[in-house]
Amino acid sequence: MKYITHRRLKGKGLCDKVLNLPYGTRLTEDENGFLCTKQGDTVCSSTSEVCRMHFAIDGDGKGLERGKYTHAIAYSRKGMNSEGFRFTEKQRSIIVRHYQRFIEEHDYIIFNDRFFKASVGELKAMA
Repeated sequence: MKYITHRRLKGKGLCDKVLNLPYGTRLTEDENGFLCTKQGDTVCSSTSEVCRMHFAIDGDGKGLERGKYTHAIAYSRKGMNSEGFRFTEKQRSIIVRHYQRFIEEHDYIIFNDRFFKASVGELKAMA
């Protein structure tokens, strides 16, 4: 599967090298589920938090847009209240009611793999 960097990654990869992957860098997923650079450096697992925060699936050519929405919905600090909650109770109930397939069952919202693989249209509607 193809991936693209939607948020710069600076840090140590699984290859034990310090990596600096700028916005727009393309990666591929190997047969073991790890993202690799064009040079063959292993970056991270395709199911890791690092992957979700920095990379987006780009099989349809809309990875940068998908990454923009997933990051804004799941990771943005904008709108976070003093208790550290990202969503108001009203927003949380809407997400749980309409987008149950994208979240795990908890008292708080954890987005699952389907969320990060969702179409840009679904993510845009959710945002």
